[in-house]
Amino acid sequence: MKNRIFHQLRNDYFDWRLEAHHSGDLLLIDSSYNGACNWTRALVMNITERGGLWVCKYGKHDIKFPLPKAPLHETQNAIDEFGLEVDYSLGSSFIMSHLHESPAASGFLEWCIRHKRMAKEFHQYREHLIRLGVTPIKPELYTGY
Repeated sequence: MKNRIFHQLRNDYFDWRLEAHHSGDLLLIDSSYNGACNWTRALVMNITERGGLWVCKYGKHDIKFPLPKAPLHETQNAIDEFGLEVDYSLGSSFIMSHLHESPAASGFLEWCIRHKRMAKEFHQYREHLIRLGVTPIKPELYTGY
């Protein structure tokens, strides 16, 4: 459902969105690969046997979808945009991101304001982000519906 999308990144490399799913999960969805992962559990890992970077849930035993072959700055931007955790074994070229510091987290709070009834089932995420000092994204920067 379109009005459950609270953040998205669409460019030449990434077609990702975050959705407040009716199951109660906040899902990171890769539309180009048709894959999804619980956003709050997503981790970027280098899976050498699979040839590159993958979004995993918890670790490499639960691989969800690959990151596109993009320039480093585009990959770092996507990681930052969604606040994804990065496995430390990737080396120093990646900066560790934190979900609560991301535009996506602020987008989620703005979505909660715009969709109060639907947002009720996600109150635990909302309250946690507010306790961490996250504020809603400026309306002109909001990429959700």
